[in-house]
Amino acid sequence: MLDQARVRPHVVPVWYVYDDEVIEILTNGRRLENVRQNPRVAISIQYDTEGNSEWTATFLGTATVVEDVDQINAAARRIYPQYLGSDQEKWDSFYRDHLGDNPPNDLLRIEIGTVSYEIF
Repeated sequence: MLDQARVRPHVVPVWYVYDDEVIEILTNGRRLENVRQNPRVAISIQYDTEGNSEWTATFLGTATVVEDVDQINAAARRIYPQYLGSDQEKWDSFYRDHLGDNPPNDLLRIEIGTVSYEIF
């Protein structure tokens, strides 16, 4: 009998940064374990204006788990400002506490293989 948790996709919203055909995501827990078991991933992004979809894009790629603290912190400094604003002092302490010697997340660095998109 197949273990359904390993067969079914794990679909969740995540914060990310995209640069030069690489997507970076900070994660832990089940998502991280799923990637360790199977590094093939899919990411779907949708852009909306006033509640109306403008476009969607789906990326297929291969994820590498990065555990280096300096690289994790550098990625957090690239990702968090997109969602929290550029002034780190205004971030909730929950996110400021993620930076430092013992971050709670590892970094997934995803090399993009293929992209499909739809414009509405």
